Amino acid sequence: SLFTAGADGTGAIALAGPVMTAIHVDGDGVAHQEAVTWTQTGPAADGSVTLTGSSASIASVGVLVVHADGSYDYSQFAPVVSGTAGTPGAEETDGFVFSVSVTDGDGDSDSSDLTIRINDDTPVSADVTASPVLDDDAQAGGNSGGAGDVADAATLSGAAGSLFTAGADGTGAIALAGP
Repeated sequence: SLFTAGADGTGAIALAGPVMTAIHVDGDGVAHQEAVTWTQTGPAADGSVTLTGSSASIASVGVLVVHADGSYDYSQFAPVVSGTAGTPGAEETDGFVFSVSVTDGDGDSDSSDLTIRINDDTPVSADVTASPVLDDDAQAGGNSGGAGDVADAATLSGAAGSLFTAGADGTGAIALAGP
């Protein structure tokens, strides 16, 4: 529980969200970072208040509901930027601190922090040997036939996800290097 109001009951709850950056992944799978703004609503009939984080493209990044008895619920609906880039292939966990202030029925108040920890996912890559074997015979002036020759092929392609999956954070950048 975040607080107990005591015999005077809960008068008011005020919430403040952390600095957070959400990742909007567009229809092409490309990641875009967007600042999160927090909006408090309530109290509801049961005394609970809701803090909703949103960004330019994401209506609900995360939602914190704090109930009049000090209990709470938090739901995360979009990936967020990790504070530091870690070791390739290793996931990081970051803490996001929400401030909670409670005032009881006769005006006494106190405050506390709620730290929500979010684990960042990482991209996963794979080594791929492409198929079919490309053949120089398919090029202008190529010599077809010959020992060990393969079918003439000049192009090949791979399915989505065959080289990598970007994860919930989407694709930020792709770097290629030749042989």
